Amino acid sequence: MSTWYKAGTANFTNGSATVTGSGTSWVDNVKIGDALRAPDGRTYEIVELVSSAEIEISPAYEGSSESNADYAVQPTRGILQRVFNQIQAWLDAVDDYLLPDNNLSELTDVSAARGNLGLGTAATENDDRYAHRANNLSDIVDAPTARGNLGLGTAAEADIVGTVSQSGGDPTGAVIERGSNSNGEYVRFADGTQICTFEGTRPSISDTAGSIFTAANTQWTFPAAFAEAPAGSASFLSSNAWGSLTTISTTQATVRGFSAISVGSTVTYRASAVGRWF
Repeated sequence: MSTWYKAGTANFTNGSATVTGSGTSWVDNVKIGDALRAPDGRTYEIVELVSSAEIEISPAYEGSSESNADYAVQPTRGILQRVFNQIQAWLDAVDDYLLPDNNLSELTDVSAARGNLGLGTAATENDDRYAHRANNLSDIVDAPTARGNLGLGTAAEADIVGTVSQSGGDPTGAVIERGSNSNGEYVRFADGTQICTFEGTRPSISDTAGSIFTAANTQWTFPAAFAEAPAGSASFLSSNAWGSLTTISTTQATVRGFSAISVGSTVTYRASAVGRWF
């Protein structure tokens, strides 16, 4: 309701909270909480809708008794109330359309559901693409069956982060596993990929090797073993130094450092290896 409601006339009795009407339709057109402008010039709150021809106001009518008097009801909840009413009417209409008898038993299978939804023939094509491939809601009897009906793969059952595992080449554990120890950090993925990293230091790169300088070789034991020798690399955090990984096996590699000039101070290096854990 967007305007004041003034249909018919109303009867007011001094000291009474009851207002009766003639030619009124208050149940359909006013709300509890709306304001009633009475013939005494005061405004009263509507606190109860008894019928289309009777309401209760607060406080009780304070003016002189009036019969067949003009009145006006002012809506107090404005556009929000109108929107609410429209939404509620729409929901009621949709509910009646989808489930005419308000009974979920009508949705016993996909065909019945399509009928209740008013869907055409296009909705019946390629049924195997939908969740209930056997065309019956009773297929969802437990979680594994529900996942199967939805076409979900094994990843739907796995923890995102945890312990990865496999059986016959098929992942059976978490999607990602992360760990660390004194040999560095590692990340394992359910598809078999593994990445190992390590950060360490060398006291210097000062041994002469022809026209360049090198450091004594360092053995890096991987924080987690690979299924086969991985690919690896090493770098030194110095503008004149570089590194490499050599003699790589499934469990360790040799870190070598080189520099164009003699570096007598401690140098930090980083090594990484990428391969498969199964």
